Parts: sequence; structure tokens; C-alpha cells
Amino acid sequence: HLIELAAHQPEHASAIRGACAELARFFADNQTADGSIPAWFDGDYLRPLAEPPGAAATAGPAAFLARWSTFATDANAHRAAERAVRHIAEVALPARDFADPSQPPPGDPSGRLVRTDLLPLALAAIAALELSPQDGESRDVALHLLDELGGLQQVWDPPWFGARTFGGFGRSNAC
Repeated sequence: HLIELAAHQPEHASAIRGACAELARFFADNQTADGSIPAWFDGDYLRPLAEPPGAAATAGPAAFLARWSTFATDANAHRAAERAVRHIAEVALPARDFADPSQPPPGDPSGRLVRTDLLPLALAAIAALELSPQDGESRDVALHLLDELGGLQQVWDPPWFGARTFGGFGRSNAC
């Protein structure tokens, strides 16, 4: 939304675009060799923290990089977004790893519960869709991500809720 804010705040458009360009450089500079982008950084020195980034953590930066690369025709951001989407396709999709890195894992000692948080999954789909007009591989990834997302949609109205909601998405699916 920050990118679109520039159109609604013309007096601040230059500063907003500058901040977006700096953020895109930051994400691209911190992208790892496998295409993932860390979710957590040291607050003083802006270095990635030691834990390896989860595949789902890459979704937000990937969506931003993909949108920024289209908006600003930034080739470096576009390459970084492609690498991030490829990482998501190769790591997150096969493992169905879309757990929010800021949330604790489910209390399942057997390891059978797979937590799928919808925001990382939706952001990954947005990133792939943004790249899809230029890249058939991203289009295929986007369709696969949307298939995963569609399977988590609630299509019933809870009987205890007075409004007709026509379904929707919950925060996460822990099964």
C-alpha cells in the first residue's frame, strides 16, 4: 500500500518513492543465496538475525519487490522478486510451509499438524501474480498458490453469527 500511497499524497510522493526504493534495495541486498529473505533483523545494525528465514517469511518482501519492480521498472528488484518466488515454489509449496514466523508453532509433539497462516500464502500469491505477465513460471506458481489458498476458504455462515457473511478466510488453519 505504501507504493500506491504516493498517488494519493502528491506532496509526499518523492519521499514515499525514495523510501520504497531504499526498502527494495534493503530486501534485495539481504536476500540469501537460496532466494529467501530474512524476516528478522537486528534493530541497531539492520543485520539479519541468525535463524534461517522460513519460506513463508519471504512472501511479504517478495510481494513488495514484485510490485515495486513493476511500478518503478526496477530490474534489480524484479530479479530479487523472481528469486524469492522461485524459493517459495521450491521450498514452501512442496512442504506446505506457510507458517507465520512471528507466531509460535502449534503444540503438536508428533509434528503432524501443519500450520498455514493465510497472510503469507496470500502475499506469496500476490508476488507471483505480479510477476506473471512477464514470466510463465510465476503464473504457474501463482495458480498453485491460489489453489492452496482456495482450499482454506470458509464457505459457510456460522450459525451463531447474525450477519450473512458468505464465507471468507480465517486467520489460519492449524490442521
